[in-house]
Amino acid sequence: MAALSRRGWALAQNRQGLRWRIALAAGYYNFCRTHHSLRVPMGEGHFRGRTPAMALGVTDHCWSVHEFITHPVY
Repeated sequence: MAALSRRGWALAQNRQGLRWRIALAAGYYNFCRTHHSLRVPMGEGHFRGRTPAMALGVTDHCWSVHEFITHPVY
């Protein structure tokens, strides 16, 4: 969270804006970013990266940022 780490609360503007930024960062972390510790061996020294959502079985692929941003929320 650049708004908090570099300049403190000044860029957070309000609590709702801060909540949205944290939710976006958490979603990116769980759906878009592969994690080295969650990788799965594919044979002969090759590995497939996985996201935490893939490891839990919530999704079957690593989402692109565009897919994450445009996915409908119910």
